[in-house]
Amino acid sequence: MTRRMSTRLVFAVSSVLLFALAACGPSSEEIEAITEAKIAIAIAGIATTTPQPTATPMTIPSTPTPVAFPTPLPIPTPQPTPTPQPTPTPQPAPTPASTPTPQPTVTPQPTARPPALTPSFLDVYQQVAGSVVYIETNSGAGTGWVIAEGLIATNQHVVGNQNVVMVRHAFLPAFAGNVVAADSIRDVALIAFNTSIVSLGILPMRAITTESISEPLMVLGYGGGVGIQSNGTVGGAAAKNGVLSQIVDFGSQGGRRLQVDAAMDPGDSGGPVLDANGMVVGMNQSVLERTEAGRRVVGIFYAVHVVEIKRLLTSYKG
Repeated sequence: MTRRMSTRLVFAVSSVLLFALAACGPSSEEIEAITEAKIAIAIAGIATTTPQPTATPMTIPSTPTPVAFPTPLPIPTPQPTPTPQPTPTPQPAPTPASTPTPQPTVTPQPTARPPALTPSFLDVYQQVAGSVVYIETNSGAGTGWVIAEGLIATNQHVVGNQNVVMVRHAFLPAFAGNVVAADSIRDVALIAFNTSIVSLGILPMRAITTESISEPLMVLGYGGGVGIQSNGTVGGAAAKNGVLSQIVDFGSQGGRRLQVDAAMDPGDSGGPVLDANGMVVGMNQSVLERTEAGRRVVGIFYAVHVVEIKRLLTSYKG
């Protein structure tokens, strides 16, 4: 910008000088020389301006960020100086107890359980076996059990038409029994014996209903053949377990019967059917071999219901 102003000034001075020299009448060479000298003098008199550095433009923020001044904190109230406490007398450190040597942990063993028997008839058999007897007749044999003082219950078809039978025990000498009552329809008979000769325990009875279906039962009897010992004893009756399958009422053809799945063999007739508490619920009576249509049946056995047995006992006792 300074350079442009100097050039314009020189041009103006030159024009004035040329105009003045032309009026005086010097020659053109003189005028040119004079003009150049004047221009040099004029240029020398102009002060040269040192160029200034271009200033970097400053970025002015549109809106200044207000400075947040912290809220002055309240001056804490001076606390009273605590009264110095007397220094406690140091106590002797207790002697540390000796740490016991850790013992290895014993691995717990599972508690042994006896094999589950549902239910268990082991004790029941021991309790009742002495009250179950072997009935021997001229035409065959069967089983009986003590139903009352001096009385044995069995099937009518076991004693048949005999009035006197031989009664053999597991470990007692044989003794005679008298048939004192019989019901051929219900297939029940009662045999009396002399209690002054032999004393046998009475088996309790229990009447069951269809609510007991599937209840475990045990039948006792001398089926399958019995070996009579030289002293007349026959050993204990055989035990077979099963369940109550159904209760069937044959009406006038035999009354109520228990249908069980415990096998009954010849010789078991007249033996007791017991529950898990050792109570008599029925008496072995028969096996169904064929249906009315002639089809073979396996696994259906009948026992006289206790209710039918009690009928004859009540009638006999009057």
